[in-house]
Amino acid sequence: MVLASAVSAAQLEINPQQSKIEVAVNCTMDSFVGQFEKFQEKIECDPAVSFPTKADVSFDFADLKTGNTNRDAAMLEWLEYPGNPTGSFQLDAWNSREPPTSCWGTS
Repeated sequence: MVLASAVSAAQLEINPQQSKIEVAVNCTMDSFVGQFEKFQEKIECDPAVSFPTKADVSFDFADLKTGNTNRDAAMLEWLEYPGNPTGSFQLDAWNSREPPTSCWGTS
């Protein structure tokens, strides 16, 4: 996800044309990367640090694209879409001490 300029001291604005969420999948049968180019976010930061202090991101699984329409359809079936059409991520913490910088949270 690409973070753009600060709107105010606490709210970050995302540039939708330059932002995406990548999902890396590694399983027995296949490994691939999918992308969400459409998602909703609310990201807050403390101006004293370089990383967001709060982030809530949500998305529709139908917007996850892998470059293979058959795989995309199979994933939606596996996810039992439309019974479970959306997903979300809430930031819990950052690891900024060692590269690469990473975060983890609750989905």
